[in-house]
Amino acid sequence: INGNLKARRRVKLLKEILARFGFDERRVKLTWIGASEGVDFAKTVKELVAEVKALGPSDVRTQMVI
Repeated sequence: INGNLKARRRVKLLKEILARFGFDERRVKLTWIGASEGVDFAKTVKELVAEVKALGPSDVRTQMVI
């Protein structure tokens, strides 16, 4: 019943945590798509893949201090 609200809060928190570690928040996306919307799902996945490819590899590894 309220899973979508929980997911929204969790994704918001995840983006904040990832930002602290130097990841671009555009690498995570939450979209509401119904089970009968296969075409929309495929389009959304393709768009996200294109966005992440455009961002290129994350430079977080080079910024890490061990």
